[in-house]
Amino acid sequence: MKRFITKEALDKWITDNFYKEPAGVWELPPAPDMAEVANKLSAEGYNLDNLIANGHAYEINGHTNDGWLFDDEASEECRAELERAGKLIKRNSIRGKRMEAGLSRAEMSRIFEIPVRTLEDWESGKREPAPWAEKLIVEKLESMRA
Repeated sequence: MKRFITKEALDKWITDNFYKEPAGVWELPPAPDMAEVANKLSAEGYNLDNLIANGHAYEINGHTNDGWLFDDEASEECRAELERAGKLIKRNSIRGKRMEAGLSRAEMSRIFEIPVRTLEDWESGKREPAPWAEKLIVEKLESMRA
């Protein structure tokens, strides 16, 4: 089963395959027909209910993965429920930047030489990294995406 590593990769695939150039300078490109997007994804071997490896939430023609959302993506109505379920991620946190970079905890552990258990404790809120360490890690993760 084929999957995208991140939601950004899925969004790029949709843009590359479905967005057309606007006719005029001041026009927005027309939004793609999500039924067409769903059909093309299926034809290319994607499971519409499990498109993204890192669990980032999405909706395509009624198909979702019941995943997590970044804090700046969630509507006010959904925010409290997502927080209770542990599915609301702060984008500018170590966990958020790790997920944006498409890294598992094990991969991040190898790259940064930080024990997996330490990452788990930081991400669950059991412990907090030193502010200077968090800043450096977040900056490094951001640079990995660029």
